[in-house]
Amino acid sequence: MKKKIAILINSIEGGGAERTAARLLNELKNDFDIHLVLLSDIIDYPIPELQKIFCFNQANSANILIKFLTLPYYAYRYKKYCKRNKIEASLSFLTRSHYINSLSKVFGSQTKILISEQAHVSTYLRSLGKLNEFVSKFLTRKLYSKADLVITNAVLIKTDLQEEFGIVVPFEVVHNPLPLENIQHLSLEPVAEHFFKDFTFINVGSFRPQKNHALLIEAFDKIRHHDCSLLLVGKEGKNELLIHQKVKDLKLDNRIFFAGFDTNPFKYLSKADCFVLSSDFEGFPNVLQEALACHLPVISTDCKSGPREILAPGTDIHQNLRSSIELAEFGILVPVNDAVLLAKAMAMILSDHNLQFRYKEKAFESIKDFDTPLIIDKFRKILSRSL
Repeated sequence: MKKKIAILINSIEGGGAERTAARLLNELKNDFDIHLVLLSDIIDYPIPELQKIFCFNQANSANILIKFLTLPYYAYRYKKYCKRNKIEASLSFLTRSHYINSLSKVFGSQTKILISEQAHVSTYLRSLGKLNEFVSKFLTRKLYSKADLVITNAVLIKTDLQEEFGIVVPFEVVHNPLPLENIQHLSLEPVAEHFFKDFTFINVGSFRPQKNHALLIEAFDKIRHHDCSLLLVGKEGKNELLIHQKVKDLKLDNRIFFAGFDTNPFKYLSKADCFVLSSDFEGFPNVLQEALACHLPVISTDCKSGPREILAPGTDIHQNLRSSIELAEFGILVPVNDAVLLAKAMAMILSDHNLQFRYKEKAFESIKDFDTPLIIDKFRKILSRSL
């Protein structure tokens, strides 16, 4: 009989952690009896047809006090769910699910608690505002320490939790699974040709503040004299209307295009000329790996965390650029929130064909160790050890 595990996550809405959770469901369905437990009933990515699903139908509230006070309620219900269904290990994704997962142990859950942290937590919490940051830091210190294991997808996330939050439980670093064979197949799907008439920069990501699309548009505006375009692919978010308005204000409507959310971004990536990540912070950005898998030259902010670990693996992962561009081994790094240097890097890759060719040639080499079978096997072994 298969061992029973639960994957607890806010939703399977478009995002990196959600995509990873969906991949685990599909890849591990023959190894374990997996229950998918959602806080909100949103599923954007494909999951197994007969997947067992339970949803808490959590009321959506931006009020930090309400969100804080309802944690025990959901944690107690989750503890009861795990006991009733004989769940032996619970793997959570995303912050609120981590809190519920860990807090269930306070209510006497005998289930092994595993946290899959995919964000650079201290940087992420600083973006939430003072009160939210204070409460979340307290919860992170207290609750992550109750986990049986914390899995991070980047080394810098692990050191952040250890050094900034004093978490001393066992850790494993396991990068995100990247389905290279499937990406090659999906990349062949056709798309509207008008997106790719000129040299095309592309960004894939939801319109959330930390993705800093405004920075990318400001940088693109500085190179408008070049024959190039910018394609934005991603799910609607808090900043989408502001970004659309910014494009109109700068009169870039005929140069910047919006493709919307698509579960297959690879068909766009494979036809573009350069991928640009403009984020203020990340965890271990799936989309950067996916762009490299499509043999794209990439430019990225040197944000915490992930881009340096992927693009400049031989360097000190704790360093961050402040006032210069770095031509790293597998891509170009620029300082966070610097439109001038981002524009300079974009102009550089646009005009230097040798540089383009060099990074296209090296792109696949940088991500071959992230292939899904290799990463899934690591998750399989970790889960098996926990049961």
